[in-house]
Amino acid sequence: MRLRTLAWVVATYIAVLVVTRVLELEPDPLLLALTVGLVGGFLGLTLVGLRNESAFWDVDATTVSAQSGHDARFAATLRVVDGHLHAREPDGILRDRLSALADRTLTLRHGIGLDDPRAADLLGPAAMAVLRGPVRRLGIPEIDATLTRIEEL
Repeated sequence: MRLRTLAWVVATYIAVLVVTRVLELEPDPLLLALTVGLVGGFLGLTLVGLRNESAFWDVDATTVSAQSGHDARFAATLRVVDGHLHAREPDGILRDRLSALADRTLTLRHGIGLDDPRAADLLGPAAMAVLRGPVRRLGIPEIDATLTRIEEL
């Protein structure tokens, strides 16, 4: 509480006490002090609320871009899989990611690309159907089987 506000409350209390003594009303000093304090507090809050000053809240927000223990690439891939599983219409984003992963793995381990005819022999017909087939909704078992096959290359 500011000193100026406290001075106004004390001055009001003394003024009300003097006026009641002059009028020969015998007020209870404690009850009068509580009443003046209550009315002063109410008026103070009202005056603060009527000012056109907006409240300022300095908040330090921290955002976590990935789950604990995972990197950003894993989190992005997780969002792609989750988006594919919950989308109304499946798009080719997951299929393209899986194809790019298979192409990189084939290139690194066997020196061939996904377009090479030998890639179909290495990956198998089920994985090739997912990677080169039309865009469709893939279930978790199909995604898992395709990833397992790519890892086994």
